[in-house]
Amino acid sequence: MALELYKLDQEAHDLVSKHSQHKDALTQAYKMRMTVVYGLERFWGEHLRLQGVKADYWKETWNKLAEIVSQTGIKLPTDSDR
Repeated sequence: MALELYKLDQEAHDLVSKHSQHKDALTQAYKMRMTVVYGLERFWGEHLRLQGVKADYWKETWNKLAEIVSQTGIKLPTDSDR
């Protein structure tokens, strides 16, 4: 099982560059980029990095998040997708 990257940080970088002439937008974009993008990519891969009970906890937590979010029509990847 390999970690699949979705280039969220690159996409966030591109959006920041697009709106960089607006100081307020730049500040907000930076905050969101640092929290959402880093958080989601780390969260997704955490069960791969850890072992044992900790890995199981993070995998179940991610799967529960995917289940909850799917109710809005957003599909997050899970290992069962493979």
